[in-house]
Amino acid sequence: MLFIGRLEERKNINGIISAFETLKEQYHIPHKLILAGRFGYGEKLICHRLSAGKFSKDITCLGFVSDEEKWALLDEADIFLFATFYEGFGLPILEAQQLGVPVVASSTSSLPEVGAEAAVYCDPSEPVSIAEAIYAIIKDPARRKELIEKGYENVKRFSWDKCAEEIAALLVEDVVT
Repeated sequence: MLFIGRLEERKNINGIISAFETLKEQYHIPHKLILAGRFGYGEKLICHRLSAGKFSKDITCLGFVSDEEKWALLDEADIFLFATFYEGFGLPILEAQQLGVPVVASSTSSLPEVGAEAAVYCDPSEPVSIAEAIYAIIKDPARRKELIEKGYENVKRFSWDKCAEEIAALLVEDVVT
């Protein structure tokens, strides 16, 4: 299981760790949790949580990763976790889907719009909700396959060329009116 982003409170790292611990305790999953990114606000609390946890040996903090490393991590991930409290857009969801990685994301802010029907959503304020969303993918290979296929289709909705065309059209419309 993989999270890539700033390791800070807004990104709900403590909730992700709690969900992971629930999965280990209740379902005895064999997975590891990989957290990739620099620490931000709440670093001390997150570090304490990481060191004091029952399953801390199954959690790895990589720190900053290069783009090359990021793509390699995504390529090897079973599930991408993006159970954050708030996001402006949620580009990491599309990056994971592009590589065929099922996504668990928050049901908040822009994330359901970005992930569409190609992700499983959870309440980020409830670690049990995060754990249930993750386990829904782990326990059901058919659902996992469906999410991967829908993810490949979902990323087709977005491109830098399409974005540029739509912005240009808006600018031309604004000039004309």
